[in-house]
Amino acid sequence: MAAAPSTLHADLYRSPAAFEHEIDAVFRRSWACAGRAEHVAEPGSFHATDVAGQNVLVVRDHDGVLRAFHNVCRHRGALLCDAGTGTLKRAIKCPYHAWAYGLDGELIGTPNVRPDEIDRAAYGLLGMPIAEWQGTLFVDLGGAAGPFEDYIASHDDDPAAFERFGLGDLRIACTTMRQVAANWKIVVENYRECLHCPTVHPELIDMIPAYRTGAVQEAVPRGDYGVGIKEGASALTLSGSSPVPPLPGLSEEEAQSVYGAYLFPNCMVDVNGTYANLTTLLPRSERSTIVATDYLLPPGVIAEPSLADGIDELVRFMEIVIDQDSDVAERAQRGLGSRAFAHGVYPEKDAALHAFNERYRALAGAE
Repeated sequence: MAAAPSTLHADLYRSPAAFEHEIDAVFRRSWACAGRAEHVAEPGSFHATDVAGQNVLVVRDHDGVLRAFHNVCRHRGALLCDAGTGTLKRAIKCPYHAWAYGLDGELIGTPNVRPDEIDRAAYGLLGMPIAEWQGTLFVDLGGAAGPFEDYIASHDDDPAAFERFGLGDLRIACTTMRQVAANWKIVVENYRECLHCPTVHPELIDMIPAYRTGAVQEAVPRGDYGVGIKEGASALTLSGSSPVPPLPGLSEEEAQSVYGAYLFPNCMVDVNGTYANLTTLLPRSERSTIVATDYLLPPGVIAEPSLADGIDELVRFMEIVIDQDSDVAERAQRGLGSRAFAHGVYPEKDAALHAFNERYRALAGAE
């Protein structure tokens, strides 16, 4: 019998040193998800977030150009903008000593400092590459991730195929956030397999029969990576009925299917017949991850008051699933604290997890 692949070493899920290493080796060498373009839809708008401890500031300048900076003042390192979204009047101003930067990142104001003391041209904000894909923002924290087009093409789930769903035309109906007491890699690995589905997700396997066997695809895999919902159902809800219109432009088969793609290292995209989910993982420590889930629907559906309860019904179902996933992720984290456990093992249906581990190992140089 051939030996099955081993999991990552348990220390990589519980070691503060390993987490610090990941920031440089993985997150600063990858394109990381940093929000939705609608957060910075208008000139002068900004979106500030934290990706693996790296403070990121995305702005849309007065010419409509998207820009991304490290959210830190070049004077003494103070945080420029608090996490969240907002509008800048004319400049990015540090709340500590009032140094001011143009929306292009140039240093334009240093109150009570003589002009000849500092070379302003040398102390603009530290920028980073930014890309927009289907309405979602990605940043290259370390400037070493390579072309974004190559990054999109490097995933087995073929996220480029998701462009047919028009995700860029959808808008955020609501966002849920939860702090999960688990390493970010556990959350990824849980997403990448369904062997846990029969045990953990009774509502989900009722709606998606293929998941009852622990598979992530149909018994005869479809070429489009889709998985059908049960006969007679029209949406992922507890009742199986659709409380909102289907997403526009879907074929009959697509409207009765679910699709999922993982974009390394911190992004998951899921599409079904009525809405899409964007899940962003924001690691906080080796034992803590913020899981942010944006529920994306057509603007017309969001704006229709009579459909508000229907949107709540869609969200209610998926929040049950995410809560279940969060519970088992935390259970796995607690178990990995055992010094008796070093490596686990991957059966065939865990192939996607093994592929994730191999990509991680290639960057982190890990066991």
